Amino acid sequence: MNTFWKMCAALCLVTSSQVTARAQQTQQDATARQQQLTGQKTTVTPCNPTTDPHCPDMNPFRGLKFGLGVAYSSSLGGVGSVSVDPTTRVVHVTKQNASAARGVFEAHYFWEFCNATNRGGAFIYIPSHYDTSTRKYECWTDNATYKDVSFGMGPFVSLNTSPFDTSGSSSGAKLFDSVGVGWMIGLNAFPTGPSGLHSLNFGVGAIIDTGVKVLSPGVMDGLPTTLPAGTETRLVTKTGFMALLTYKIVDISSPSAAP
Repeated sequence: MNTFWKMCAALCLVTSSQVTARAQQTQQDATARQQQLTGQKTTVTPCNPTTDPHCPDMNPFRGLKFGLGVAYSSSLGGVGSVSVDPTTRVVHVTKQNASAARGVFEAHYFWEFCNATNRGGAFIYIPSHYDTSTRKYECWTDNATYKDVSFGMGPFVSLNTSPFDTSGSSSGAKLFDSVGVGWMIGLNAFPTGPSGLHSLNFGVGAIIDTGVKVLSPGVMDGLPTTLPAGTETRLVTKTGFMALLTYKIVDISSPSAAP
């Protein structure tokens, strides 16, 4: 588990530094080009993205997106339902907790990547073609009929509902009783045009559930208990794994159009 998170952190750091360095270099190149055309002495100063279409959009929130979906978590143990005979005080576990489906509200931050295998190129690479109309790096295109496949990858955090109870019981259910964190990949994450309204994302990671019901200390299935009624179980926090599928509902990352 620790190795997984270290790898995720390292990938985030390397990707972010590469994208930032490339954008800064483009800013410097645009400024130098303007100064050469006007005969000014070449000194590197930041270009202005609001007036220069060659200046990349440096919006730090360009990759921030939000989505709704469903998740499937591993079994976190515990008991699903418990009954106690009012006469003998014998405890009966009537349902065990199993792997569970949950509703998800999540936020993720994507970096854009490209795939060029359809034309015999690299399986994954960072966008390298600068487009002055969008003021950002795009996947390679012939500007006519073909463009490399664009997709996004990055970390996510999620708020998860209580497990869906197929029995229809809502006793003790909470809107959000667990959180998730992990790595996500998104299709159609950085498109241009109306198709940008639609994006499906798949993620895997860890779940921390603060509402797992377990038998209280000293209570055993099939045996009587001396504990007061209503105290036969308690809630504990447990961790496990989860996979989720979400649909993007909010995207605040689109750069403004170049003047």
